[in-house]
Amino acid sequence: VGHYVVPWPQTAYVGNDTMTACLPTLRADVQGILDRVLPGCVLPPVATLNRVKRRPSDRRRPGARRRRTSAKHAHTVKPSPELCSVVNEVYADDARLWRSRCGESRA
Repeated sequence: VGHYVVPWPQTAYVGNDTMTACLPTLRADVQGILDRVLPGCVLPPVATLNRVKRRPSDRRRPGARRRRTSAKHAHTVKPSPELCSVVNEVYADDARLWRSRCGESRA
């Protein structure tokens, strides 16, 4: 049986002074925040991105290789238009907040 997680609306705690880091530019956004509030503090390099473990079926095959996920596409999920419509309706203020801070208008 599936379950649903209904998060608290972000507009309830994000204000004009809130610094925002967005996906997929999270690392650069966090570094930008650090540059403003803690000059000289630099994020350490990332040793590996999106390491993918062997599938259980791979463990049974001798010589099976690990699958790697391209970092460029690791978080790419094709959202359901129906789900997006419902989320945008239920969280209309959050959708506007995302568009203003992380959406195309930010680019």
